[in-house]
Amino acid sequence: MQTNLIVYASGRTCRQRLLKAIHRQAALCELQTHANIDTLRTSLRRFFQGPTWAILVTENRLELNEVIQMECLLHNMRIILILYNQDQETLMAGHTLYPRFISFLESDFRDVGSVLEKVIHNNQILTN
Repeated sequence: MQTNLIVYASGRTCRQRLLKAIHRQAALCELQTHANIDTLRTSLRRFFQGPTWAILVTENRLELNEVIQMECLLHNMRIILILYNQDQETLMAGHTLYPRFISFLESDFRDVGSVLEKVIHNNQILTN
């Protein structure tokens, strides 16, 4: 069963950097990208068959709060969270989503690509 991958990043440059870093892994997934929080919210209301991962980029406190408010729509998904800074308050807020992995905006996102590669590999082993 194919892995579903939902990517949310409102900033065009950030979204392009992320997609470039995960392009090999994303090609093996059913990919959805969102630049708008409302389209993300609408998409999350759908039923996804199979394992579903969400990569959520929060570029500021407002975006993080908006994502946290959608917690009930994210509870069955595995989350990779990309935070805008490493302050303790930001990290504590991000952890309320119970992410499987946390990265930060200033990274090159290769770490996200590595995590996603392992996830997809493990999913293929489990479904074969």
